[in-house]
Amino acid sequence: MKPTLKSLLASLVLAAMSATSADAAVIVTLPTVSTAGSIVFTQDIHFTSTGGSVGAVVFDEWVTSDGSTNFHSSFSPSLLSYSLNGGATATVALNFFKDNNNALTGEITPNDGSLNFVSSVATSPGNVFTLKAATYTLAASSLPAGFNPQAGQTFTGNAFLVENSKSGARRSANTSVGAVPEPSRALLVLCGLSTLAFRRRK
Repeated sequence: MKPTLKSLLASLVLAAMSATSADAAVIVTLPTVSTAGSIVFTQDIHFTSTGGSVGAVVFDEWVTSDGSTNFHSSFSPSLLSYSLNGGATATVALNFFKDNNNALTGEITPNDGSLNFVSSVATSPGNVFTLKAATYTLAASSLPAGFNPQAGQTFTGNAFLVENSKSGARRSANTSVGAVPEPSRALLVLCGLSTLAFRRRK
């Protein structure tokens, strides 16, 4: 059966969405005594859920464990913005940012950092859980002693969802998060849309 224009457009839009997580960056600027810091999601980051409750986002191999676990818990806004299956934006209260797990807990390894929620979000298998692009301010003088790392950085690597940082039960496959945009993929999508629009006018 010949694909319709609508189905082709839908495929191209989905392809464009799939590129956004790889193009997104997670930028952490740590606060000082006098200056606020921030955690920035530069673009939406998409995870495909395997089902079950979601209570944390894990950043795989965030740092090299320094032998202790520290928690940062002063965020503004204090609510994390997310959506399910492209629906309306919802929020869940942020609990803490863990610098490194310092132990093997389920799927979480010692070098992994995690952003943890106060309550969990229910998901079903195949649901798309999207962390919305946003900036979360870390108050000045709020950095715990010994927080790892001591300098801000941009995270590049895999991220995934878990039930919580205590169980470490995985709730999604890995999503690649990178700091370098992929203009070639975006250009391909735009070219495809332009070609379809031109063919429709003929």
